[in-house]
Amino acid sequence: MKVGICAIIKDCYTPYLFEWLKYHRSIGVDYFFIYDNESEMPIGDTLERYFLQGMEGIHVETIVGNIKQIPAYHKCLEGIKSGALPFCDRIAFIDDDEFINCENGNIKETLKEYEEFSGLGINWRVFGSSGIKEKTPEGQRVKFTQHTTADFPPNRHIKSIVNPFVTEKTAGNPHSFIYSEGHCVNVNKEIIPNALTAPIYEKIWLDHYFTRSLEEWEEKTKRGRSDLDVARSLSEFYEVDFNCSGKKNQIHLVMPFYRHENRDKLIEAYRPMNVVLHPIIFQDEAEYFDINKCESFWHFVNPFVIPMDSSDCEAERIECFKRNRFISEHIFTDDDYYVCVDDDDMYEPNVFNEVSKMDDDIVIISMKRGYQIPKDVSPERRYQTNTLIAHPDNVEITKISGQQSFVKGKIFKQYLFSEEYQAWDGLMAIHHKESGEQIAYRPDLFVLFNYYEPGRWEKSKISFGVMVNDPVRLDMVFGRSQLEGQAHLIKEPDSATKGLNGLLDKMEAEGAEIAVLCHQDMYFRNGWADQLKSQINLLPESWIVAGPIGKDMQGRICGKFHDMRIPDHFDTSSLHTFPHEACCFDECCIIINMKKGFRFDESLEGFDLYGTLAVLQTWETGGTAWILDCFCEHFIIRPFTWFPPVEFQKRYKTLYDKYHHLGRVDTTVIGTIKEDEVG
Repeated sequence: MKVGICAIIKDCYTPYLFEWLKYHRSIGVDYFFIYDNESEMPIGDTLERYFLQGMEGIHVETIVGNIKQIPAYHKCLEGIKSGALPFCDRIAFIDDDEFINCENGNIKETLKEYEEFSGLGINWRVFGSSGIKEKTPEGQRVKFTQHTTADFPPNRHIKSIVNPFVTEKTAGNPHSFIYSEGHCVNVNKEIIPNALTAPIYEKIWLDHYFTRSLEEWEEKTKRGRSDLDVARSLSEFYEVDFNCSGKKNQIHLVMPFYRHENRDKLIEAYRPMNVVLHPIIFQDEAEYFDINKCESFWHFVNPFVIPMDSSDCEAERIECFKRNRFISEHIFTDDDYYVCVDDDDMYEPNVFNEVSKMDDDIVIISMKRGYQIPKDVSPERRYQTNTLIAHPDNVEITKISGQQSFVKGKIFKQYLFSEEYQAWDGLMAIHHKESGEQIAYRPDLFVLFNYYEPGRWEKSKISFGVMVNDPVRLDMVFGRSQLEGQAHLIKEPDSATKGLNGLLDKMEAEGAEIAVLCHQDMYFRNGWADQLKSQINLLPESWIVAGPIGKDMQGRICGKFHDMRIPDHFDTSSLHTFPHEACCFDECCIIINMKKGFRFDESLEGFDLYGTLAVLQTWETGGTAWILDCFCEHFIIRPFTWFPPVEFQKRYKTLYDKYHHLGRVDTTVIGTIKEDEVG
């Protein structure tokens, strides 16, 4: 038996095309008849450019114009019947996002059972995005794992595997055909009269990777269809995702809604996350979630409308009132998860996918609370920015919030909210902990608290400070750096520590959150500040000081840096991952976390060793110090023949005597000095 596949393809992503060809070759397909519908890179050129061993039997022909799927199928049938194309006993008419799935892994062995029939109709099993937003080169069959169930209506569609010599033409669609004799049957050998039949996922069926990622769906909508002149929409994408299995439980977000300005942001952000959003609204707010007027969110937004106007409820009790009304009247699904969310909260993208796979009574996750407390916020809303970690020891009032707790419906529906809303979060969590209910803690998953609150999540503001004793050199080097804004300068201070503290005072006054203290001969390239921010976002909250070059905890040079006295760049990425813990920094560039209120100990005189002092002071207060991956350049003119003078050595000994109990006392200038070598 010879088996072929006929497909019309336009701009198939190359990794997917090879996956599709290789897979079908592996189950026994002999020939591929591909009609290239004006791909930007012709498929023939792609196959020639990325030649694969054992992929003979591929016939590619260009077909021009729109809505050419059915003409391509007819052309293939005519070619096989006339002998213009290789002989095939059976031809499968499928698309490049469809994979024939045989339980026995052998299409020829499977089809032998149906040789007496003119056609075999195999059902779709439609797959969604599995929460993936961007196109990546991994195989579709590996990364898209969530599929719809048999009761999803589109799965009633078939694709046909036919005997080409008794097949006249399509039945006006790409799914079913008209035969000169015989019939098309399903895997149970029951006649299929048209393109639809009850789904059967036994022996052989068709895995249809219909949406792929969100990015790919958007590309698909732009390409248009090859069978109909009908536009696709995002609602199709979300409808498939909403009906996918592979998740144990649905997640419901219970959201008292009153920040009307956030509606579109919330819809856009939550729509891809496979959740059901329950905005709790009064009658006079119903226009914001009118599902009859907004198809873009009808399938995942289920408004709970309270039949009264907002003016009829006491303002200070609205949130509590809305939640309790929902709990009292909503019909809960006992095994689904419910979580209370404010209308300015958000979750990291992986949270819902992970929680939905769990089956504990309650799942408690962690909470990130932004970068800063917004200015001019009312006293009762001055929530701190520390992260609340999911751990049994943190289940107490003020250390846990309702947004962290995913609760099974059978439990959630039993408890009304207290009017003391802040206390309710902690009290309820304590109750759950003491009640014997099964609680799972996921410290690796995060809710983003008040994510849409203005000012809370704005990224850190960076300010530069430079001590100057040579204005010409400042202009020649640091002044040429590709940085925005102005730097703070201080001219010839009495000592480095006094001068740096003066700079820190200036930067604090202007509201800086990150201070970069650097030499006048430091040069920073375009994009350095963004690289610094990305590294800072990886640091723990305990960080106080950082730098691009220093020593690690074993005393080895660490960082990515260029000292202009030598031709090679320092790059220790073969030894270190970044950020990496530091025991000292080179003084040419030190980065300070302004939120921690750090100031240098001014008892250190002179203009050296403050890179060591910064780390030792940090350790003394329980903070951490880090070397970052943020390459920069030092146009230093001091020669290598320079040797630390006696005053330098004495200051080092002073630091050693004061701080050696903390651990390593090191410097990038010299190694640790023995006491008997100090003058």
